[in-house]
Amino acid sequence: MMRTGSKAIKSVSGYDLTRLFVGSEGTLGVVTEIILKINPKPRATSTALATFDNLEDAGHAVTEIMHSGILPSVLEILGRETLVAINQNTDLNLPEVDAMLLVETDGYTSEETEYQMKKILDTFRKNHAQEVKEAKSEAEVTELWKARKSAYAVLARIKTHFVLEDVTVPIGKVAKMLRGVNEIAKKYNLQIAAFGHAGDGNLHPQILYDGYDPDQVKRMEAASGELFNLAISLEGTLTGEHGIGLSKARYMTLEHDPVAMEVMRSLKKMFDPNNISTLARWRWMRKCLK
Repeated sequence: MMRTGSKAIKSVSGYDLTRLFVGSEGTLGVVTEIILKINPKPRATSTALATFDNLEDAGHAVTEIMHSGILPSVLEILGRETLVAINQNTDLNLPEVDAMLLVETDGYTSEETEYQMKKILDTFRKNHAQEVKEAKSEAEVTELWKARKSAYAVLARIKTHFVLEDVTVPIGKVAKMLRGVNEIAKKYNLQIAAFGHAGDGNLHPQILYDGYDPDQVKRMEAASGELFNLAISLEGTLTGEHGIGLSKARYMTLEHDPVAMEVMRSLKKMFDPNNISTLARWRWMRKCLK
């Protein structure tokens, strides 16, 4: 039994074992208790939406915003395939553009959030946004959020199966990643709808396919591999928040050199010399597949 971390605001005593365990996905031991820090809810928020008919313009807008000193609490992106799919399955009637950005700012006063939002909207317009909408009421906030909140559920209903990936690239390369996703979709004749968190470069390409068709399964697996290779080539990572799990384990060497892989293996052996947690995961997976 071991306790990590500190209740102090600052603590650099020893190795950061808390982060080690949080990032280990359960492979180093069992977490029995977690204490979280809770931040106060912001008193004021401002919400807006912008559309772009050019991915590069949307990408430049995101980069400029994140380099401006203003840090939006939300900066989400929906790609064209996602917008088209939502329109085909709902009555939202969204503009079918290359990219839609949803942004929120928050703070202690409405004047603070409105000042930040004005700077962001100026950046949208400077980068050739087709349309900019700012919410003036709670009802309008809800309306602007509908598209982003419906994306996952709508896409999940289109085909019998889907894979939701989690690639992340530097903010300045979001547009290149989205363009690459579209090219991979065409290459493998698959529908890949992208959305995600543009403010930190974290994108979720959702690959839609028929899991009962061996050919489509094969194309899906090849497309996933190319998505990972593309993210790494753009100095990104295999996963920004979902983790590696079993499905991405074979791609780890794309991102991590042999020395890093050996260090991780050594840590695993030290904490779990009998490989208990890995065997348990494999047994669980085999049970699920039966």
